[in-house]
Amino acid sequence: VCYEEMNRSIFGPVVFNSAAPDDGNMMVLEALGTPAQQQKWLKPIVEGKVRSAFAMTEPHPGGGSDPSMIMTRAKRRGDKYVVTGRKWFITGAAEASHFILIARTSDDPRHGLSALMFHKDQPGWRILRRIEIMGPEEHGGHCELEFDGLEIPVEDMLVGEGRGMKVTQVRLGPARLTHC
Repeated sequence: VCYEEMNRSIFGPVVFNSAAPDDGNMMVLEALGTPAQQQKWLKPIVEGKVRSAFAMTEPHPGGGSDPSMIMTRAKRRGDKYVVTGRKWFITGAAEASHFILIARTSDDPRHGLSALMFHKDQPGWRILRRIEIMGPEEHGGHCELEFDGLEIPVEDMLVGEGRGMKVTQVRLGPARLTHC
């Protein structure tokens, strides 16, 4: 009911800080983040200080709507994960400060994905280009991202290694209500 009422106006999601992709990312961080992760990653989004993005979709042959096909890799090295790969059509990436990244941490078909969080100022990644779409470019447009050695601390992984599919389900299910 809240989404329905807020969306009676085109300005509702912006006024109530519930515009995509932040709304879905806030839900994920509230449901699955540790208290320390919520303080670091969720609180600034809730306060409207930063925007966020959810980096899952990849160019062919990687995963689009099927996360099990994701090819971006996050390899553990000591107390960090080192990320290599590409993502595209990432909504809001050009304006985002906080990212939730879905990457492959093993070849296990059921438990090979993990969700990691990173900040825009961390080295080892870049926006290759903005991707034009038909229709409005709200929420910061859509971008193609490249990861070439992005290091993410172990403590910035959501719900543990191999639990990335759960994160995608928690994130994408309710978000469909606001994207359609």
